[in-house]
Amino acid sequence: MAMGVALVSLAGAPSASAQQQAPVPAVDTTDRAAVVNLYHNYYLSSVSLDSGWTGSLATGDAGTVSDAFREGALRRINYFRAMAGLDSSLTFDADANAKCQQAALMMAAEQNISHTPPSTWKFYTADAADACANSDIRLDWQGDEGALAIDRFIADDESNNSAAGHRRWLLYAAQKVMAIGVVPTAGTLHAGANATWVTAVTARPADAPQATSWPPAGFVPAPLVFNRWSYSSLNADFSGTVVSVTKDGVGLAVTQEALQYQTTATGSGLMEGDNTVVWELPDNAVNATADETYQVTLSNVVLDGTARTVSYTVTTINPDTATVSIAASKPMAYQGGKPGKLVVTRSGDLSAPLAVGYTVGGTARPRSFYTPLTGTVTIPAGSTTAYIKVTATPNKSKAVGKTVIVTLTPGSAVPVAATQATVTIAAQ
Repeated sequence: MAMGVALVSLAGAPSASAQQQAPVPAVDTTDRAAVVNLYHNYYLSSVSLDSGWTGSLATGDAGTVSDAFREGALRRINYFRAMAGLDSSLTFDADANAKCQQAALMMAAEQNISHTPPSTWKFYTADAADACANSDIRLDWQGDEGALAIDRFIADDESNNSAAGHRRWLLYAAQKVMAIGVVPTAGTLHAGANATWVTAVTARPADAPQATSWPPAGFVPAPLVFNRWSYSSLNADFSGTVVSVTKDGVGLAVTQEALQYQTTATGSGLMEGDNTVVWELPDNAVNATADETYQVTLSNVVLDGTARTVSYTVTTINPDTATVSIAASKPMAYQGGKPGKLVVTRSGDLSAPLAVGYTVGGTARPRSFYTPLTGTVTIPAGSTTAYIKVTATPNKSKAVGKTVIVTLTPGSAVPVAATQATVTIAAQ
């Protein structure tokens, strides 16, 4: 999506009351449990929200959508930005929301989209045209006009979006304020429309990363890993870059898209965010049910006149598979006194109990030195933790200093991070 403008400002300085917020916390994508928790707590919280649209295509009333619906879309934007390592506290501007709402009405009435709509379009206004010129825009028959429209912008998998321009705007480091307007789908009568204002960028934050990618390095929920991948870097020259990708050690056939980036005529900024190289994986390359590891290598990326090789690893995961870890909350088991205690922690769906298996080792002998453990602990529904108690046998001098080591085993949950913890037997 190449717009005729790169850097603009929303009219006027929006007041604090005009800002709608839905921040998403930063996440360490090397921490599987953190990625799963972010997906369940922030991504899924934007699913199936009713638009509550108050307008009318019959009368040309742009109306508005509910605060909860708009907040869900904003949360979805901030979720993707958090995963990409960017500022994830973007806000929506009320005045720009109104313009985007007019754009959505016009596109839904016309059943067409354009960044430069003619004045002959039904319900055309200058504000609607302004929003079209500065927004990611789409029509959709599937009801994907709010948070799901953000997914489609990030996927950017249509044949006419090979530059991944919608994604690049949403994941541009200099973003701070956006806006959205939506007219929902009406059965077979008309497709829904979305206009998401993306060009109200500011100065690039000093702590912004040099480069971003989608999918990002680290653990990524497989449903959000699309066939079209991209890597963006400030002022990088990708004209001679060659992209290679392996999946679980096996090379994939990668199709690089034609480069589409340029500096604006005034030199004030970049079209569609940072310079970007885009490539496609083979169809159905990503498995949504099992872990897969992709090694990405970009050779001959030129930065500051120097050619470099960029490599990173993406691990796709099923975010609905529970993850568990274990730690010693009380690492000493006192003979005839307080037991040792291990805490097992899970992430993911908490709606049902989760049985976690484990093996027991160490230098302490069960029965002789401590009460035998069962090999299974159940985390109750609605809870993230359960405990394993290690009770030492009293008056066993030979047991002092001996260890009980509990190791989580794969099963209905995936052990991550700390998979083993130790309790040491001590004299009372």
